[in-house]
Amino acid sequence: MKINNCEQRSPEWFSLKAGMVGGTRFGQAISDRENQLIYELINERLDGMSEMSDYTDDDIEFGIENEPIARKLYIEKSGINFNEVGLIYSDFCGIHLQSPDGLSDDQTQILEIKSTRHGTKQIKRFFKGVESDKIGQIISYFAISDQIKAVHHVSFCPFRPERMLVSYTFTLDSIVKVGKVEKPISYFVDLGRKKLLEIEQELPELTNKFIF
Repeated sequence: MKINNCEQRSPEWFSLKAGMVGGTRFGQAISDRENQLIYELINERLDGMSEMSDYTDDDIEFGIENEPIARKLYIEKSGINFNEVGLIYSDFCGIHLQSPDGLSDDQTQILEIKSTRHGTKQIKRFFKGVESDKIGQIISYFAISDQIKAVHHVSFCPFRPERMLVSYTFTLDSIVKVGKVEKPISYFVDLGRKKLLEIEQELPELTNKFIF
């Protein structure tokens, strides 16, 4: 697993992500539904910059500001030291990378933080678990490298002091649901790696067809 310590959301970071499949897109890669993933990748490769690179809103800004606080609290709670990194690259596919919110000292565990301003969302995450649209991102981390043994998904809400942290730890054996399919994460990892390799092979041909 290759690591790049560039600053997240910096111009370099957005440039490196152009035409690549990260966590938010991994769900598209393993989905049976028709989507625009291949066209988004071609577009970004031609632009040299990932789409919506300057997009922000209050929730995003809140997440950025509170990530260091949440990471510190979870390190204290878990006893695992998580280091900041910019990007981690796949051992299996040249178009697959991810931006974790923390990587353990031994590089086997991932920290993913979701900060929220809304107490209702924090309470729901405690009782209902991780939202379905975040599952693809979790699977994607395991698909990056066989080094990854656990993903810690943490929700942080400073406005619910009774339980500011709601955390779930996933392993390859964890059962998750993608669409209508409910299987261990390892099943979706194998599927995702296969599909990403197919997309990687298809990208140059389709890009050349469009240009020429």
